[in-house]
Amino acid sequence: MISDLSKIVGNNEEEIRVKRKKLAVDVGNSVLLNFSSRRIAMGRFYEILTRGFYGGIDEGSVKIKRDSYFKPDSIDNKNNLLFESKSSRVGGDTCNVIDEQMDRYERFQIENPNFKIFYVFYRHSFEKIGSYKNSEENLFSELCSKTLCSIVLPFSFVHKIWNPKNSAEFEDIIYRYDGSYYTPCSCLRSPLLNKLILFPRDVLNEVDMNDLEYQRNVSPRGFKINGSSVEQFPIIKFNDPNYKNFVEELIDNEIPF
Repeated sequence: MISDLSKIVGNNEEEIRVKRKKLAVDVGNSVLLNFSSRRIAMGRFYEILTRGFYGGIDEGSVKIKRDSYFKPDSIDNKNNLLFESKSSRVGGDTCNVIDEQMDRYERFQIENPNFKIFYVFYRHSFEKIGSYKNSEENLFSELCSKTLCSIVLPFSFVHKIWNPKNSAEFEDIIYRYDGSYYTPCSCLRSPLLNKLILFPRDVLNEVDMNDLEYQRNVSPRGFKINGSSVEQFPIIKFNDPNYKNFVEELIDNEIPF
């Protein structure tokens, strides 16, 4: 379904504008990734890509609710924007939205109502990250050519489909995991992510968020990470014109600590 995006979404969309097209980041040039570091390295690549595309910085830990902290992938204090990046392989992998993380983003949103939070979901064709036997530098180079598309969603949308109270309503597009082996989460099914970029209006109708607007773009030509060119891919970004109402509802429904 995602194998030839250009035939479905076109290839004449405007490139997103970025401040810099060349990023240099520290990587383990010759250090082989181990079992625990492989997925961390992949996540780091997409965090770097998100900051490169949409701005913001890695500010480290951000304080919320008394002595609690969390670490957003990118925060832009000047423009009141915060980004969280996720990635999943095309072909069946889910993208998991973890309850604990969502609780922290919800708390941050309540404490910072002027901020807008976006989740950036990347789809890639990288196979078998769990058994990858090479360096972070080589992994970054491969991901530059194997990232297929991205979907930028407002927190209001992600919050609605993640919310465990809505899991029965949205069981065709997400499934809940509340077991003990992994942390509780809502798992976004691969067909949902495919439909968001291919048939966005169908999804908005399905989740009753028809007021959301969206714009199609492509990633910038000539964008490089450590000298490796990131091949251009389609991007769809959704915006919620009623985001302020969503934040007010979060505040009204807040559970006191």
